[in-house]
Amino acid sequence: FAKKFQHELTSSDRITVLLRARCTALNTSQDGSRIKSVTLSNGVKQWELQAGNFILSAGGLECTRLLLMTRRSCVPWRRFDSVLGRFYSCHYDMVFGDLYFKSGFPRFNFEKTADGIYARRKLHFSAEYQAKNRLLNSTFRLHFPPYGDASHRSGVLSCIYLAKSIIAGEYQDILNHGQKLSVSAESRWRHLKNVVTDMPSVMRFGYDWLFKMKLARRRLPYTLIANSNGSYPLEFNSEQVPSMDNRIELTSRSDEHGIPRISVHWSLKKEDIQSGINSFLRMQSLLGRTRQTELVFDSGELRERMQEALPIGGHHMGTTRMGESIENSVVDSECRVHGVDNLYVASSSVFPTSGHANPTLTIVALGLRLADHLVSKVEKA
Repeated sequence: FAKKFQHELTSSDRITVLLRARCTALNTSQDGSRIKSVTLSNGVKQWELQAGNFILSAGGLECTRLLLMTRRSCVPWRRFDSVLGRFYSCHYDMVFGDLYFKSGFPRFNFEKTADGIYARRKLHFSAEYQAKNRLLNSTFRLHFPPYGDASHRSGVLSCIYLAKSIIAGEYQDILNHGQKLSVSAESRWRHLKNVVTDMPSVMRFGYDWLFKMKLARRRLPYTLIANSNGSYPLEFNSEQVPSMDNRIELTSRSDEHGIPRISVHWSLKKEDIQSGINSFLRMQSLLGRTRQTELVFDSGELRERMQEALPIGGHHMGTTRMGESIENSVVDSECRVHGVDNLYVASSSVFPTSGHANPTLTIVALGLRLADHLVSKVEKA
């Protein structure tokens, strides 16, 4: 971001960028209807910044933490107690089943769009089908086998296994489908054998890694490796039902700036689990009708695995949700905090539902929409 926009930001007479400075407090008027200033800190000193309008765009958790802190010192903000920090949601994720193609090969790898952007195909129920069958918004994508199981016979996946110490733990879980790794001399030998016998694939991967992922202007997000037996596990992502029980709260511990840390309370609800199970069963039925594909899985294991699904990816949403009433939301349709004239939130925390997809494009769209609103507001003034 800095490399691409540094000149535009530093040459602007309308923008001031403060580096290594953090917002540590929102200072309200006595009745809580306006933000008078914000307190900034660089870890050594503090100072106050005044403005006509304030926009929080500090991320799905940090925006909510600042608002929760303000609520502690602003009595009129008690009106937010029933909703602020609640309805926390994120996508839950699992890899399950095996999809077989009886003829031909699927479009598994990344493809470039007309704009030169890498994209992948996915299986997705239509909005009408979701509503008719009472399914949450979800998606399926063809996935690669767990890298820890040497039976995949992939030299690339075995290289990843042998070099797993350089991969972040979260991504180890993703690459290994959430399964615990079995590390032994025998498993290492089997993986080393894969690397030697599948050296052409390893070399192609090295080429892609260097020229498509490191040196290219438009980078390949990651490399996809198909299973040697022709099967494709399905990666499942789904939204959750909004629940007041899923929430973030301030704790008694503070960080280096004296700001209270937060704790996250998250769990799958029975509606989430049942929707996921039904989604797999319906996808199995629909794919079976094609007579060209077969989705195979253990129905008994499906419920157990769905109950253990985790929110991999860390997309935090919902804790300052958008709505029409303060009884069930924190911001209005313009992202303005209810009852506060000059405070806005530009964050995934305003999402009333999480959907199944990464939230970045929606955040950008809401940010542009909010910018247009503020320009109109200033022009009218």
